[in-house]
Amino acid sequence: MRRLVRLKTVSSTQSAARRLAEQGAPAGTLVWALEQTAGRGRMGRRWRSRTGGLYVSWLLRPKFAPARLADFSLACGAAAAAALHEAAGIETSVKPPNDVLALCADGKLRKVCGILTETMFAQRITAIVGIGLNLNQRDFPKEISGRATSLFLATGRKEDARGFASLILESFIPYYAHFEKGDHKKILDEWKKNCSTLGKNITIIEQSRTFSAKAVGVNSEGMLRVRTKGGKMRTLLDAQISVR
Repeated sequence: MRRLVRLKTVSSTQSAARRLAEQGAPAGTLVWALEQTAGRGRMGRRWRSRTGGLYVSWLLRPKFAPARLADFSLACGAAAAAALHEAAGIETSVKPPNDVLALCADGKLRKVCGILTETMFAQRITAIVGIGLNLNQRDFPKEISGRATSLFLATGRKEDARGFASLILESFIPYYAHFEKGDHKKILDEWKKNCSTLGKNITIIEQSRTFSAKAVGVNSEGMLRVRTKGGKMRTLLDAQISVR
């Protein structure tokens, strides 16, 4: 990590990291905010990220091709799940395309972390990895309380945000190194081992329509493969889907 930019409140750490990239910020720059007023997720979704969470965006200058972004995103999810399991002692799994789930005391899986990966051209190909981790929140809005949890709710312990940021990034480094060397299969195998949806029937929201299918795997580029009720195999583009 070459540079840490710590902010109290920001509209979005992704937007802040993008501006820094355009200004020539070095690879390894980390933007960390205590609160986001317009946090950005996939498919243009925005939300307010309250204090108590960990909101970071990491600026990278990868050597792999932009076409590998989908399985690069999977690598980020696998790394975050491994870090949370190791540090907090909770069972974790990944849900395509970019969520990390925690096993709660009632036996249900709930979202504890979301990851957003974006690429841009700023002097050279740049990747920005955004991580939103529910760290010390004690409750959530009613509309998502049944689907979300935090490390505090899962473990009963208040965690140090800076320590967790370092831990997640340290866990990510070996995954990133595998990508730089072109060893994508190892990452995909690790992700598939921890995926909560493979082999199960899922509901897919694709743009303006919803359909059911069975998740059967991911292709060599990290895109989810499903079998529809009619038996047709489909490859789903990460940017266009949401999975339930």
